[in-house]
Amino acid sequence: MREFIGLSEWEAPEGVSAVQVHSSAYYALQEPDGGINQETQLLCVLHGWGQNSRSFLRRFTPLKAHNVLVVAPQGPHQMYLDMETRKVGFSWLTTYDRNRAVADLFELMDSVLAKVRVDGGITAAPYLLGFSQGVSIAYRYHLLGGRPAAGIIACGGDLPSDVRTAVGEAPSLPTLLIHGKRDGIVPLAKGEEAASILRDAGHQPECYYFDGEHVIPPEAVEKIATWIAKNRDA
Repeated sequence: MREFIGLSEWEAPEGVSAVQVHSSAYYALQEPDGGINQETQLLCVLHGWGQNSRSFLRRFTPLKAHNVLVVAPQGPHQMYLDMETRKVGFSWLTTYDRNRAVADLFELMDSVLAKVRVDGGITAAPYLLGFSQGVSIAYRYHLLGGRPAAGIIACGGDLPSDVRTAVGEAPSLPTLLIHGKRDGIVPLAKGEEAASILRDAGHQPECYYFDGEHVIPPEAVEKIATWIAKNRDA
């Protein structure tokens, strides 16, 4: 198992061991209105804490008209968000044996993306979008996992400490930072700090700050469509 930059060693609680098992990886998929063709762009969207892939995917419905194939993997950790209604949500990561968990997440995403790309005949690298907790997974997958991305879109998230060293060592990558000015979960200052770190490392992030809270509003989705098209034509 690969060791990742900045992820500290984890000591298993006394009497606890680990064994690798096969597991299922869930995802939701949205195809472009005109079907998949040679110009279709692939966007992998990673939801936030407590969300699920199907409902998160609906936020990107406008991308159907922009020839973007959107895949939404689902976080592997399920939980009841409300015991009375039995509403289930999903998350990506905790501090529990994080090094192993990150490696497992990379395998999950590898499997989902491989199937989607083979089924759709897509050879180009995907764009990676994360929202909130999903931002850290998008950064890690490309920068720590060595999985080439066409670009990264960070929505309402910060730059994880274990990624900051890798940012300085990586080639410049198209990056779009989207953040609400009234975000009470991840303050705007965190997004601005991430932009500053990226610039200092030689990257040129594009920033879109909207007058809203911890969400991805419709106007941000249109911004994403324009940004992907611009990078495709560059």
